[in-house]
Amino acid sequence: MTGSIAETLKKNLLNASHYPDILRKHEANRAYNQSIVEYLVKHNVQPLQTLLVGETPIKPGTMFWVETTIAFQGAGKAWEQLNYYNKVPSYFSFRINFEEFENVIIEGQLNAEHLYTTSSVDQLSRIKRKFLFGHVQEINGKAITVRALLIGDRVVHDDEMLLYEPKRAELNIHAIDEFREIKRISHKDPSLDININKTIPEKKIKQYLAEIIAESGVDKDWGGEQSDLFTTHLHVDGQQLRAAFVLKGPSKFHKMQVKDLGKNGDQIARLFDEPADIFILQHCHDIASSVIKTMDAFANQINRPRKYCIINGIDTLRLFKAYHKLP
Repeated sequence: MTGSIAETLKKNLLNASHYPDILRKHEANRAYNQSIVEYLVKHNVQPLQTLLVGETPIKPGTMFWVETTIAFQGAGKAWEQLNYYNKVPSYFSFRINFEEFENVIIEGQLNAEHLYTTSSVDQLSRIKRKFLFGHVQEINGKAITVRALLIGDRVVHDDEMLLYEPKRAELNIHAIDEFREIKRISHKDPSLDININKTIPEKKIKQYLAEIIAESGVDKDWGGEQSDLFTTHLHVDGQQLRAAFVLKGPSKFHKMQVKDLGKNGDQIARLFDEPADIFILQHCHDIASSVIKTMDAFANQINRPRKYCIINGIDTLRLFKAYHKLP
């Protein structure tokens, strides 16, 4: 780290050095954690999932953060080797498997010298959801080796030790004021046959949505577009928002996967390049959880959190029926 962040960290670490040992470690950790947060925000460090999307290849040295399920192995043994046999360094491993990115494996090592208590051993054992900040060390095929600079739980306040709960980035479709009438149509409505979507071309989907939100400036599609529909006519709880849509008609009439959204899902990356407040993904069929996770990663930026909405095939029919676009 350089500049003001590094200077603040040095000052805080110097202050921490005057405490007794256990408090010194606590204060040093808090100073380090604070500097990491400032670094992430200042340098716009991206979530790992967003770096794996699109055509720009991830490379050694790339900084990232990720908050996901991580599988740890060997922490207890590494702790014993360090404390009972003085083995230095004493490493254990971790691995991240992303459902949304087939065959991509994120792996790395941690040093037991940085574990201060037996409770930290338990926290880094088996499978746990953790926040990790680090950088890419090596790429070998689908295996990406990373070095962790910080790993742990995000908390609201150090002294309180309350687990951080990020604000929900996903909005239900009925939370959008212009789509509120969808609540009149039950998911169990017998007329909602997903095969009806085979008969609705993508240009009609775009037309219907534009009519519902009273958007008259609908341009024709072109190859370099970032979104299929952009509007400033959307509202959530009365607040006017800019919205960007990706629309998928019956040309791919199956459960949507990340690979259905361009090379490595780069259509999602392009969508989030739009100057929008909310991003809406519509598909004529079901949508895999891997797609939703990818949308969530793009929406949950530390320095710029935004909202997104998923409209699957049944909700597409509910929406069009609620607004009298279907017989």
